[in-house]
Amino acid sequence: MIRLEKDRLAVTIAEPNVENNTYRFDRAGFITSVVLDGTIEFCGDEHGGTNGVGLCSEITTDVESSEVEIGAKFPKFGVGLLTKNEDRPYFFMGRYETDPFEVRYECTGNKAVFCTEPKEIDGFALRQKKTVSVHDNVLSVDFEVENAGFRDFEYSEYCHNFLTLDFDGVRNSYNLNMQMGNASFPYEWRLMYSPSNLVIYGRDYFTPHHHNIWSPGFVICPEVYFVRKLAPGEKAAYRREYEFDVLRH
Repeated sequence: MIRLEKDRLAVTIAEPNVENNTYRFDRAGFITSVVLDGTIEFCGDEHGGTNGVGLCSEITTDVESSEVEIGAKFPKFGVGLLTKNEDRPYFFMGRYETDPFEVRYECTGNKAVFCTEPKEIDGFALRQKKTVSVHDNVLSVDFEVENAGFRDFEYSEYCHNFLTLDFDGVRNSYNLNMQMGNASFPYEWRLMYSPSNLVIYGRDYFTPHHHNIWSPGFVICPEVYFVRKLAPGEKAAYRREYEFDVLRH
């Protein structure tokens, strides 16, 4: 377990390839808990399924796992090389034999840096650096990715954001405001919980490709997608930012 603390926030991150291992979500910078002012928890969990918790990212690509034979490996970026075990494409709720990507990390006070090393397969490889930092009541996640292979692919990433303000579940007292807006950024969404005046502001410092909202009743998940076609050697960088607060009257 990795813990970052600064001013009003305490953030817990799973140790890569040791804790909270899934076959879906990025194992680097997997944020499992955000506590404001020592008492208010903002992260929930998926209650099974794909073991989603808190602020966890998924990376998807247009690399076709359907073209791989059973018993062969294919890349699931953020996780590792997965072994195909049935006659269908990658299934996000499936279980796979995994050759995990190597993740190196350094943690200093209020910042943790995660570097995921590539493993090339069939010309596809991704190098990633993710920096998680906290200051006052703001959590920032900076992404740097590079196509480290010799074939083009489309990189798509979103943060699932399993949120439940102070463990109260999702009720009519929640208000979520999301707008695609124009080409300017940051793109901002806001989630409010009326009874206790809790609020989260999400800011994405890029032009979103699209957004989704998902909720099973005990968490609410605003999802904003970054999508970029990457040629060999091409890089992309972007930031996600979260501000947690209690509105004062």
